[in-house]
Amino acid sequence: MATAREMIAAAFFGGDSEITRCLFEANRDSAPIHVRGGAQGNPLLSTDWMPRVATLVDNHDLGPFEFDVILNGTAVQPRELLDAKSQPSAEAIDKALRQGATMRVMGVSRFDATCASQLQLLRRSLKREVFVNLYLTPAQRPGLNLHYDLEDSLVVQVKGEKHWKLYETVDGPRYPRTHVAGTPPVRGEPTLIHMRAGDVLYVPSGMPHTVETRESSSQHITFGVHVSRQVDFLSALLDDFSTTEEELRRPIRSGEQISPGQLADWARHFERWLTDKAASGR
Repeated sequence: MATAREMIAAAFFGGDSEITRCLFEANRDSAPIHVRGGAQGNPLLSTDWMPRVATLVDNHDLGPFEFDVILNGTAVQPRELLDAKSQPSAEAIDKALRQGATMRVMGVSRFDATCASQLQLLRRSLKREVFVNLYLTPAQRPGLNLHYDLEDSLVVQVKGEKHWKLYETVDGPRYPRTHVAGTPPVRGEPTLIHMRAGDVLYVPSGMPHTVETRESSSQHITFGVHVSRQVDFLSALLDDFSTTEEELRRPIRSGEQISPGQLADWARHFERWLTDKAASGR
Protein backbone atom coordinates (compact mmCIF):
# COMPACT_ATOMS: atom_id res chain seq x y z
CA MET A 1 0.00 0.00 0.00
CA ALA A 2 1.39 3.42 -0.98
CA THR A 3 2.43 5.79 1.78
CA ALA A 4 0.97 9.30 1.95
CA ARG A 5 4.26 10.71 0.68
CA GLU A 6 4.21 8.35 -2.29
CA MET A 7 0.62 9.38 -3.01
CA ILE A 8 1.67 13.05 -3.07
CA ALA A 9 4.56 12.20 -5.40
CA ALA A 10 2.19 10.37 -7.75
CA ALA A 11 -0.45 13.11 -7.76
CA PHE A 12 1.80 16.15 -8.20
CA PHE A 13 5.37 15.17 -9.10
CA GLY A 14 5.05 12.38 -11.64
CA GLY A 15 5.97 9.83 -8.97
CA ASP A 16 9.37 11.47 -8.32
CA SER A 17 9.95 11.15 -4.56
CA GLU A 18 13.12 13.26 -4.78
CA ILE A 19 11.23 16.33 -6.01
CA THR A 20 8.55 15.75 -3.37
CA ARG A 21 11.12 16.65 -0.73
CA CYS A 22 10.47 20.35 -1.43
CA LEU A 23 7.27 20.08 0.66
CA PHE A 24 8.90 18.26 3.56
CA GLU A 25 12.46 19.55 3.89
CA ALA A 26 14.39 22.82 3.92
CA ASN A 27 14.70 24.38 0.48
CA ARG A 28 17.84 26.43 0.99
CA ASP A 29 17.83 27.86 -2.52
CA SER A 30 14.18 28.95 -2.23
CA ALA A 31 13.88 28.06 -5.90
CA PRO A 32 10.71 27.33 -7.87
CA ILE A 33 10.28 23.81 -9.22
CA HIS A 34 8.49 23.18 -12.52
CA VAL A 35 7.46 19.56 -13.08
CA ARG A 36 6.31 19.07 -16.66
CA GLY A 37 3.46 16.56 -16.71
CA GLY A 38 3.73 16.06 -12.96
CA ALA A 39 -0.07 15.85 -12.61
CA GLN A 40 -0.86 13.94 -15.80
CA GLY A 41 -2.28 11.10 -13.71
CA ASN A 42 -4.13 13.42 -11.32
CA PRO A 43 -7.96 13.23 -11.59
CA LEU A 44 -8.09 17.00 -11.06
CA LEU A 45 -7.41 17.32 -14.79
CA SER A 46 -10.71 15.65 -15.69
CA THR A 47 -12.90 18.62 -14.67
CA ASP A 48 -13.79 21.53 -16.93
CA TRP A 49 -14.45 24.23 -14.35
CA MET A 50 -16.01 26.93 -16.54
CA PRO A 51 -19.45 25.29 -16.94
CA ARG A 52 -19.26 23.89 -13.41
CA VAL A 53 -18.72 27.31 -11.83
CA ALA A 54 -21.50 28.74 -14.01
CA THR A 55 -23.84 26.10 -12.60
CA LEU A 56 -22.73 26.87 -9.04
CA VAL A 57 -23.56 30.55 -9.59
CA ASP A 58 -26.91 29.82 -11.27
CA ASN A 59 -27.93 27.50 -8.41
CA HIS A 60 -26.77 29.98 -5.74
CA ASP A 61 -24.36 27.36 -4.39
CA LEU A 62 -21.45 29.83 -4.46
CA GLY A 63 -21.52 32.20 -1.51
CA PRO A 64 -20.69 35.93 -1.67
CA PHE A 65 -17.42 35.41 0.25
CA GLU A 66 -16.27 32.34 -1.66
CA PHE A 67 -14.99 34.13 -4.75
CA ASP A 68 -13.60 37.34 -6.19
CA VAL A 69 -12.35 38.52 -9.57
CA ILE A 70 -8.97 39.94 -10.58
CA LEU A 71 -9.24 42.71 -13.17
CA ASN A 72 -6.26 44.61 -14.60
CA GLY A 73 -3.98 43.15 -11.97
CA THR A 74 -6.11 44.01 -8.93
CA ALA A 75 -8.60 41.95 -6.93
CA VAL A 76 -12.15 43.33 -7.10
CA GLN A 77 -14.27 42.87 -4.01
CA PRO A 78 -17.15 40.40 -4.56
CA ARG A 79 -19.75 42.86 -3.24
CA GLU A 80 -19.54 44.57 -6.64
CA LEU A 81 -20.65 41.29 -8.23
CA LEU A 82 -23.71 40.57 -6.08
CA ASP A 83 -27.36 40.93 -6.97
CA ALA A 84 -30.09 42.68 -4.98
CA LYS A 85 -30.33 39.67 -2.64
CA SER A 86 -26.57 39.76 -1.95
CA GLN A 87 -26.03 36.60 -3.98
CA PRO A 88 -23.39 36.26 -6.72
CA SER A 89 -24.84 37.69 -9.92
CA ALA A 90 -24.33 35.52 -13.01
CA GLU A 91 -24.74 38.61 -15.20
CA ALA A 92 -22.15 40.67 -13.29
CA ILE A 93 -19.65 37.81 -13.19
CA ASP A 94 -20.11 37.08 -16.89
CA LYS A 95 -19.57 40.77 -17.69
CA ALA A 96 -16.36 40.82 -15.62
CA LEU A 97 -15.06 37.72 -17.40
CA ARG A 98 -15.87 39.24 -20.80
CA GLN A 99 -13.86 42.29 -19.70
CA GLY A 100 -10.90 39.96 -19.14
CA ALA A 101 -11.14 39.28 -15.41
CA THR A 102 -9.79 36.19 -13.68
CA MET A 103 -12.33 34.51 -11.42
CA ARG A 104 -10.92 33.10 -8.19
CA VAL A 105 -12.98 30.58 -6.22
CA MET A 106 -11.75 30.19 -2.65
CA GLY A 107 -12.06 26.87 -0.85
CA VAL A 108 -13.00 25.09 -4.06
CA SER A 109 -12.65 21.75 -2.25
CA ARG A 110 -16.19 22.34 -0.97
CA PHE A 111 -17.46 21.69 -4.49
CA ASP A 112 -15.23 18.83 -5.60
CA ALA A 113 -14.47 15.50 -3.91
CA THR A 114 -11.08 15.13 -5.62
CA CYS A 115 -9.94 18.55 -4.40
CA ALA A 116 -11.19 17.70 -0.93
CA SER A 117 -9.37 14.35 -0.76
CA GLN A 118 -6.08 15.84 -2.01
CA LEU A 119 -6.42 18.74 0.41
CA GLN A 120 -6.82 16.28 3.29
CA LEU A 121 -3.89 14.21 2.01
CA LEU A 122 -1.61 17.27 2.09
CA ARG A 123 -2.85 18.37 5.52
CA ARG A 124 -2.40 14.91 6.98
CA SER A 125 1.03 14.33 5.46
CA LEU A 126 2.55 17.78 5.99
CA LYS A 127 0.89 18.38 9.39
CA ARG A 128 0.25 21.97 8.31
CA GLU A 129 -2.80 23.97 7.31
CA VAL A 130 -3.53 23.90 3.58
CA PHE A 131 -6.17 25.70 1.49
CA VAL A 132 -7.09 25.30 -2.17
CA ASN A 133 -8.25 27.93 -4.68
CA LEU A 134 -9.34 27.80 -8.32
CA TYR A 135 -8.35 30.40 -10.95
CA LEU A 136 -10.19 30.84 -14.28
CA THR A 137 -8.50 33.28 -16.67
CA PRO A 138 -9.48 34.25 -20.24
CA ALA A 139 -6.86 34.40 -23.00
CA GLN A 140 -4.58 37.42 -23.32
CA ARG A 141 -5.05 38.55 -19.72
CA PRO A 142 -2.84 39.19 -16.67
CA GLY A 143 -3.37 37.88 -13.17
CA LEU A 144 -2.49 39.83 -10.04
CA ASN A 145 0.17 42.51 -10.26
CA LEU A 146 3.65 41.60 -8.99
CA HIS A 147 3.18 40.10 -5.53
CA TYR A 148 4.27 37.30 -3.22
CA ASP A 149 2.40 34.79 -1.09
CA LEU A 150 3.17 33.95 2.53
CA GLU A 151 2.43 30.28 1.85
CA ASP A 152 4.22 27.73 -0.26
CA SER A 153 2.15 27.25 -3.42
CA LEU A 154 1.59 23.99 -5.26
CA VAL A 155 0.03 24.89 -8.62
CA VAL A 156 -1.71 22.37 -10.88
CA GLN A 157 -2.43 23.52 -14.44
CA VAL A 158 -5.80 21.89 -15.19
CA LYS A 159 -6.72 23.32 -18.61
CA GLY A 160 -5.07 25.64 -21.10
CA GLU A 161 -1.76 27.42 -20.52
CA LYS A 162 -0.33 30.09 -18.25
CA HIS A 163 2.94 32.02 -18.26
CA TRP A 164 4.70 32.75 -14.96
CA LYS A 165 7.48 35.22 -14.16
CA LEU A 166 9.27 34.58 -10.87
CA TYR A 167 11.75 37.05 -9.39
CA GLU A 168 14.46 37.34 -6.76
CA THR A 169 13.86 39.94 -4.06
CA VAL A 170 16.23 42.84 -3.39
CA ASP A 171 16.43 45.39 -0.54
CA GLY A 172 13.84 43.47 1.42
CA PRO A 173 13.55 40.43 3.69
CA ARG A 174 14.19 37.18 1.90
CA TYR A 175 11.55 35.43 3.97
CA PRO A 176 8.76 37.98 4.62
CA ARG A 177 6.35 37.19 7.43
CA THR A 178 3.71 39.73 6.46
CA HIS A 179 2.55 41.52 3.33
CA VAL A 180 4.09 44.96 2.84
CA ALA A 181 2.22 47.65 0.94
CA GLY A 182 3.43 48.47 -2.54
CA THR A 183 5.23 46.51 -5.22
CA PRO A 184 7.90 44.15 -3.87
CA PRO A 185 11.43 45.17 -4.95
CA VAL A 186 13.01 42.65 -7.31
CA ARG A 187 16.24 42.32 -9.25
CA GLY A 188 17.50 40.72 -12.41
CA GLU A 189 15.63 38.94 -15.12
CA PRO A 190 12.73 36.73 -14.02
CA THR A 191 12.61 32.97 -14.28
CA LEU A 192 10.10 32.25 -17.06
CA ILE A 193 7.86 29.21 -16.74
CA HIS A 194 5.30 28.12 -19.32
CA MET A 195 2.64 25.99 -17.67
CA ARG A 196 0.63 23.57 -19.80
CA ALA A 197 -2.20 21.25 -18.77
CA GLY A 198 -0.83 18.56 -16.45
CA ASP A 199 2.18 20.63 -15.32
CA VAL A 200 2.85 21.38 -11.65
CA LEU A 201 4.71 24.37 -10.21
CA TYR A 202 6.06 24.71 -6.68
CA VAL A 203 6.52 28.37 -5.66
CA PRO A 204 8.21 28.89 -2.28
CA SER A 205 6.83 31.37 0.23
CA GLY A 206 7.86 34.98 -0.34
CA MET A 207 8.88 34.68 -4.01
CA PRO A 208 7.55 37.64 -6.07
CA HIS A 209 5.75 36.64 -9.24
CA THR A 210 3.26 37.59 -11.94
CA VAL A 211 1.17 35.41 -14.26
CA GLU A 212 -0.56 35.93 -17.58
CA THR A 213 -2.35 34.07 -20.34
CA ARG A 214 -1.58 34.48 -24.04
CA GLU A 215 -3.26 32.57 -26.87
CA SER A 216 -4.99 30.13 -24.51
CA SER A 217 -7.37 30.59 -21.60
CA SER A 218 -6.37 28.94 -18.34
CA GLN A 219 -7.75 26.94 -15.46
CA HIS A 220 -5.43 26.20 -12.57
CA ILE A 221 -5.75 25.06 -8.98
CA THR A 222 -3.41 26.24 -6.24
CA PHE A 223 -2.86 24.46 -2.95
CA GLY A 224 -1.51 27.00 -0.47
CA VAL A 225 0.58 25.35 2.26
CA HIS A 226 1.08 27.44 5.40
CA VAL A 227 4.67 27.61 6.58
CA SER A 228 6.07 27.62 10.09
CA ARG A 229 9.09 29.72 10.98
CA GLN A 230 11.64 29.41 13.75
CA VAL A 231 10.69 32.87 14.97
CA ASP A 232 7.10 31.59 15.43
CA PHE A 233 8.33 28.84 17.76
CA LEU A 234 10.44 31.38 19.66
CA SER A 235 7.43 33.68 19.97
CA ALA A 236 5.34 30.80 21.36
CA LEU A 237 8.03 30.08 23.95
CA LEU A 238 8.11 33.75 24.96
CA ASP A 239 4.34 33.66 25.42
CA ASP A 240 4.72 30.58 27.61
CA PHE A 241 7.49 32.24 29.62
CA SER A 242 5.43 35.39 30.14
CA THR A 243 2.63 33.46 31.88
CA THR A 244 4.90 33.12 34.92
CA GLU A 245 6.21 36.71 34.85
CA GLU A 246 3.70 39.31 35.96
CA GLU A 247 6.04 42.25 35.34
CA LEU A 248 6.65 41.15 31.78
CA ARG A 249 2.89 41.19 31.13
CA ARG A 250 2.33 44.60 32.75
CA PRO A 251 0.97 47.28 30.36
CA ILE A 252 3.42 50.02 29.39
CA ARG A 253 2.05 53.58 29.64
CA SER A 254 2.86 56.54 27.42
CA GLY A 255 5.61 58.10 29.54
CA GLU A 256 7.48 54.91 30.39
CA GLN A 257 10.82 54.01 28.85
CA ILE A 258 12.22 50.49 28.54
CA SER A 259 15.99 50.52 28.55
CA PRO A 260 18.23 48.10 26.65
CA GLY A 261 19.52 46.97 30.03
CA GLN A 262 16.05 45.96 31.18
CA LEU A 263 15.49 44.02 27.97
CA ALA A 264 18.86 42.31 28.35
CA ASP A 265 17.91 41.33 31.91
CA TRP A 266 14.68 39.77 30.66
CA ALA A 267 16.64 37.94 27.96
CA ARG A 268 18.84 36.40 30.68
CA HIS A 269 15.76 35.37 32.66
CA PHE A 270 14.31 33.82 29.51
CA GLU A 271 17.54 31.93 28.82
CA ARG A 272 17.53 30.46 32.34
CA TRP A 273 13.86 29.52 31.92
CA LEU A 274 14.66 27.72 28.66
CA THR A 275 17.53 25.84 30.33
CA ASP A 276 15.28 24.71 33.18
CA LYS A 277 12.55 23.74 30.73
CA ALA A 278 14.97 21.61 28.69
CA ALA A 279 16.38 19.97 31.83
CA SER A 280 12.91 19.03 33.07
CA GLY A 281 11.86 17.72 29.67
CA ARG A 282 8.73 19.88 29.58
